[in-house]
Amino acid sequence: MYKAVQAKFKNWKVHGPELDEVIKTGKTKESFTIYSHVSGIVTEIAVSDGAHIMDGKPIFKVSNLNTVWADFDVYENQISQFKKGEQIRVTTNAYPNKVFKAKVSYIGPILNVQTRTVTLRAVLNNKDGVFKPGMFVQGKVNSNTTVNESVITVPASAVMWTGKRSLVYVKSDFEELVFEMREVTIGNSTGENVTIIDGLENGEEIVVNGTFTVDAAAQLQGKKSMMNQKSKH
Repeated sequence: MYKAVQAKFKNWKVHGPELDEVIKTGKTKESFTIYSHVSGIVTEIAVSDGAHIMDGKPIFKVSNLNTVWADFDVYENQISQFKKGEQIRVTTNAYPNKVFKAKVSYIGPILNVQTRTVTLRAVLNNKDGVFKPGMFVQGKVNSNTTVNESVITVPASAVMWTGKRSLVYVKSDFEELVFEMREVTIGNSTGENVTIIDGLENGEEIVVNGTFTVDAAAQLQGKKSMMNQKSKH
């Protein structure tokens, strides 16, 4: 019985010295110090006073922040420019005059169909505690690829996203105000502008503002729209 009780306390991470104190004094202890099995910083406390602890339930979370991950979104037309082990120059608004070096450790295998990006992860040395979890950072790499001067850029307000497709309204009749919906493939986004990889040609006119109003009118007229893509013109 004695050994069984000792084993139970050890499973509860109650250490030997505290048990030895109970044995020596014969006094009941109502509280025990719990030690983490890893070194780090307590980032979350999952219980409060009086909480009932179930087997397997986390009590607190400890994070080792000596190294941290920086996750970046890479567009599908840029994936070929990156490889594991490649060095990235990282900057952050918290330290605008400093540039930090990191190495690519992971390139996501799955493409996000909504943003058309994959996750690229780099490892940052954080022994000085410079980077805080949740910070926004930017990464830069040296690229040997030539810039395509014929790239088409449109305002972000011109593009409608359905979750799987990116759509724009293109002027199909130059004599009249007639527009048709067209699916496009997007590339880089700067927030205000979006790069079109495929689906548009230089010189074509598109709806820039009020795209959803045009789409709603098309739906009411029974034409092909974002909400009813299977209908005929």
